Amino acid sequence: MSVPDPDHLFRAITHRRSIGLDNILPDAIDLTQVEQIVEAANWGQSHGRTEPWRFNVYAGEQARRALGEVLQQSYVDITPPEQVKPE
Repeated sequence: MSVPDPDHLFRAITHRRSIGLDNILPDAIDLTQVEQIVEAANWGQSHGRTEPWRFNVYAGEQARRALGEVLQQSYVDITPPEQVKPE
């Protein structure tokens, strides 16, 4: 196994940016790309070699809407009523 170029790693870390929900486009992503991203994530470090991560991919409008409804209800269930913002 070759040693990664430290400059390349430094650039990857320092140029990484988080994005807000308002910057996410509704366009579908090619599932081949999603598979590559998940495979890369599988190679991430874990504590004590436990590999605790799990991934769920929700593809298609119906699946995303169903997920959104579950997340919305979960938010309502755990948030004090006075803090719940109307739709």
